[in-house]
Amino acid sequence: MTKEKYLVLKGCAGLGNRLMTICNALEYCKRTNRRLIIDWSDGVFAPKGLNVFLKYFRIIDFASLSSLEDVQEGMDGFSFYPPVFKKNIESGGYDHFHHVTTTFFQKIPKRVLFNERLKMLHGFWQDKTRLTPTSAFGFFKEIFVFSNLPFGHDLSRNRTEDVLFYFDFTPNSLKETFLKHVVLQSDIDGRIASYASEHNLNRNTIGVHVRSTDKKPERSLAALYEKIKKLNLRDFQIFLATDNKEVATAVKNMFPKVIEYPKFMPDIKSEGMHLWAKYNDQLQHGERILEESIVDMWLLSKCEYLLFQGNSTFSILSSFMHPNRSKSIDWDQ
Repeated sequence: MTKEKYLVLKGCAGLGNRLMTICNALEYCKRTNRRLIIDWSDGVFAPKGLNVFLKYFRIIDFASLSSLEDVQEGMDGFSFYPPVFKKNIESGGYDHFHHVTTTFFQKIPKRVLFNERLKMLHGFWQDKTRLTPTSAFGFFKEIFVFSNLPFGHDLSRNRTEDVLFYFDFTPNSLKETFLKHVVLQSDIDGRIASYASEHNLNRNTIGVHVRSTDKKPERSLAALYEKIKKLNLRDFQIFLATDNKEVATAVKNMFPKVIEYPKFMPDIKSEGMHLWAKYNDQLQHGERILEESIVDMWLLSKCEYLLFQGNSTFSILSSFMHPNRSKSIDWDQ
């Protein structure tokens, strides 16, 4: 009997990054015949140890799903990569690693980096017990340290360990995989559908996303306003999703009909909305922030027109779900 092999996907960064990483992990599992375990218990959106993924999402048309309990039952007989997780498979990626990168090697085309370790020249997860490299040569040496880990999308498909731990930062965009496999749980899906219907988002509504905290648009709000005016619509409304109070005020001052889904909006400095609760010891608000972010992402996709911010994975996923490509526009280009 063939022993089962697993891929444990650890939560990393914000909602958009996490959902895109799921898509990459699904494709990895399909190609390597592994069972997928999705673990969002890293303490960003809920108290550490509480996996909130299945409360809001389902994976469909993919039979090879599993749970951490299946791995725990066979711990003694399994090999692990990286081995640090064998001590505590419920720990998060950021408990053991931080991501490092350097512009020095970014000019090397990824296609010529032919193996797992060389691909790490574009960035990798560094063992937190090691000193962060301060030179290009130091960075180069670190890619050959076994305890340092490649980003998920750079993980070799030839890995033979029974249990692989996978987490990623700025993964590839896989639209077809996302649309085929990732769906909402019925409760939150129903609430989103009700709001969209009540506010007629599918008629003469422009969905606008502006991310402007940890990541900001390349262009100014003036460019956004120009895109809106070029649509040449009359008596339209804007559904606005933003993480910045000042942006919300500015857009409302510019246009007469602007609606927002009611949500908790803290004063955010440099961290992103997804990290605010954790960094400010306010985890009682963490799951609310996650839920309201999910609602915003899906509601944007239900608007007749979508002006998305192309440097944000959150925005890109809304554009994936939008039914009319000609009415989905990157306002930040």
